[in-house]
Amino acid sequence: MSVWLAIPILITANWLTGALLLRQFPAFTVDRLARLPAAIAFGVGINGWLVVISAEFGFYSPVTLALLWLLPISIMSVRLLVRDIVKPTPAPQLHPSAALLLLWLPFAAWLFLRPHEFVIGSGDAGVYVNLAANIDKTGSIVFYDQAVAELDPALHDALLYRLPQPTGANHTYQAGFFATDLAQGEITPQFYPLHPAWQAVAYTLGGLDAALLMTGMWALLSSFIVYLTARDQLDWRIALLALAGLTVNALQIWFARYPTTEPLTQFLLWTGIWALGNWLGGLDGDSAEDSRRVWALLAGIMLGQTMLARIDMLFILAVPVSIAVWLWLRRHSWTAAAFWWFALPLSLFALHAGLHGVMQSRPYFNSVYGFMLRVAGRSWYLPLAALLILAVTLFVLLRFRQRIDQLAQWRRPFLLGVIGVVVLLALYGWFIRPNLFIDTPRFSLEQENLVRLGWYLSPIGIALSVAGACYLIWHINQRTFFTIAIGLFFALLYLWSLRNNPRQIYAMRRLVPAVLPFAMIAAATIPGWFLAQRERLRWVLGIVIAVVWLGALAWSARGFVTQRDFAGVTAQIEAVNAQLEPRAVLLVDDAQPVGYGDFIGTPLRFLFDHDVFTLRNPAAVNRTAFMSQLRRWHDAGRPIYWMETPDGSGWPLDDSLLQDQTSFLITFPQMEVTLLDKPDQILDQVWAGTIWRVNIE
Repeated sequence: MSVWLAIPILITANWLTGALLLRQFPAFTVDRLARLPAAIAFGVGINGWLVVISAEFGFYSPVTLALLWLLPISIMSVRLLVRDIVKPTPAPQLHPSAALLLLWLPFAAWLFLRPHEFVIGSGDAGVYVNLAANIDKTGSIVFYDQAVAELDPALHDALLYRLPQPTGANHTYQAGFFATDLAQGEITPQFYPLHPAWQAVAYTLGGLDAALLMTGMWALLSSFIVYLTARDQLDWRIALLALAGLTVNALQIWFARYPTTEPLTQFLLWTGIWALGNWLGGLDGDSAEDSRRVWALLAGIMLGQTMLARIDMLFILAVPVSIAVWLWLRRHSWTAAAFWWFALPLSLFALHAGLHGVMQSRPYFNSVYGFMLRVAGRSWYLPLAALLILAVTLFVLLRFRQRIDQLAQWRRPFLLGVIGVVVLLALYGWFIRPNLFIDTPRFSLEQENLVRLGWYLSPIGIALSVAGACYLIWHINQRTFFTIAIGLFFALLYLWSLRNNPRQIYAMRRLVPAVLPFAMIAAATIPGWFLAQRERLRWVLGIVIAVVWLGALAWSARGFVTQRDFAGVTAQIEAVNAQLEPRAVLLVDDAQPVGYGDFIGTPLRFLFDHDVFTLRNPAAVNRTAFMSQLRRWHDAGRPIYWMETPDGSGWPLDDSLLQDQTSFLITFPQMEVTLLDKPDQILDQVWAGTIWRVNIE
């Protein structure tokens, strides 16, 4: 199947699932522009969950994929046939501005659907891609590697990487793949399952290139959802400006091309926020029961699935708790408000995420939550302060529940206080914090996080985002509450600590799901407000602010628009593979914790089906055991190769065993690895080495 057919087929299949679901609610009222992504989102929620379950239980396959898609389709079609089919409520008319989306779509597709060719190992992006290919081939997330199981235990520390701090596994087979049971050859991949499961579907339909396009597809869908969120909660002018700002932003472009989970998380999160606003905003009106249920269900599914996409989205559980308290204070019936249509699916996905972490991703689960507990222990005052604020808030709510309306008189002072805190934190983060602890030995330099975000949003973008956030807080209502609350929460969380690493652009990925879209909406609020005024001077001022802001964003994106990292790598790794016989055993000489054995070895293992081991610890080589292992591979009819690399320590046995020398050279462009400055240089990377045939006879 053509790679460019795979994505339309995926979108159509999900739309059909969701469209049939929406037909079960004939009184659901929404315009056609919103009905389309709502249907796609429901399909993504249903089908994605079934795919994850199939991969967790080890029975994913093209046949299973087709049957799992037909299952909900058949159930909903039969239900429509056996009941009286009610004609859906007529859709509201679209605003003429929606026609501008026809100009946006091809431009955004050109920007987003140009993926980085990240198929190498070591980085999270490459691990996701290779894991997706392995799910397609083995049908399972956790899998069993026969070569690992048959490896002599005396060679474990030499040919596998021993973890300095075991968290459920003592070794990794390759970066991102934990060896959780060496006797059985059990390999447990890192990361949570939803994103690689969807990549596996694309790989099944259109191969490696289709899997690489998935993040671009999610970025297109999520950008559209951000537009709908701003349109439904604020104004169509703000929505169009936010869409334009998000589309030309360097971070959105970069991670739309980068095969990690951020664009999928962005789509899930903002679809949930959009649905929350439409659900809660309609509770005090005359919205039909079908509409309340649909929006609540969509919000529950989308927000719940963020916890299957990312391990750090546990904070989403605060949303149903907050809504339950709010409904209780307002004396709304939880049943009448369709609260359970929201809370039950969200809770189900939270339970699923927890079980997956414990049962199928234990080393990763232990590592991440162990880190969080250590951070909480060092910064004990932060969770203590949060608990204190929560206790005081609950006390006030319980104390004044019978007179809750009287608290309205404190609305303006309270909101002014919140605005004051936001402004002070922004001033502190931009002007004061970067100049504190200049001599810190930490490489992360967390105190510069807001300034570094300004590299990609521009200084005027930061200023407009802060001003727009203050405007949104002042005009907050039940439709916009969670848009503001979630955006500010994640901004505070990640601008305080990004858990940086030396690859600066990669560290910024944590801001992509929540902070970046919220910043775009907030920044667009200011010029959008001026554009909504009837006075010509204000309207012109709005145009000027919008042009300057969007121009600054586009200027900040220079270099990121044209660059595609790792271009040509796939073909060059295929050339390396062509030098190896099928089902070969490849031994890589590289004692680095992460090196050639991960860079090249990972795709050679998972894309081309060789067994790959890396000489991680030359000092741990038991020569007798090593020679015996080579003989067993030879006797099993396996061709054996030794890959010599610049950082290697050399062949540990007699050189006479090495014959038939060949070489490889892999070159590719990559954005520079930098920490202290915004990356703007494109560097040519070179990997070279020698491949020897190992002759045991």
